[in-house]
Amino acid sequence: MDKLLKTYYMDCTKPATTPAVSGTDNSEDCNGMEGINSPYREAVGSLLYLSNRSRPDITYAVNMASRKVENTTVHDVKELKRIFRYLQGTRNLGFRYSTDLNT
Repeated sequence: MDKLLKTYYMDCTKPATTPAVSGTDNSEDCNGMEGINSPYREAVGSLLYLSNRSRPDITYAVNMASRKVENTTVHDVKELKRIFRYLQGTRNLGFRYSTDLNT
C-alpha cells in the first residue's frame, strides 16, 4: 500500500478519518467541469484491486468513485483523494493471508 500512495503522491498527506463523506450527492457535476486530465482511471483500478484483496473498508467509496470514470469532475478527484488520505491514516489495517494452516 505504501507503493500505491507514493505512486499517486499521497504518501505525505494529512490523513482522513473516513474514506468518504456521508451525505454527499454524487450526481452533481461541479459546474460542468468534465474531462479532468488525471490518472483517475488507473487510480480507481488500483483501489479496486486493493479493496478486493485486503481493504473491504474502502469498498463503498471506491465503488462510488468507479461510477465516474468516464466523466470525471473536480469533485470526483477530491473524493478519490480522500480515499487515499484515509489509506494514509490507516496503513496498519487490512487482512493478512497466510499459507500456514496452523495460524
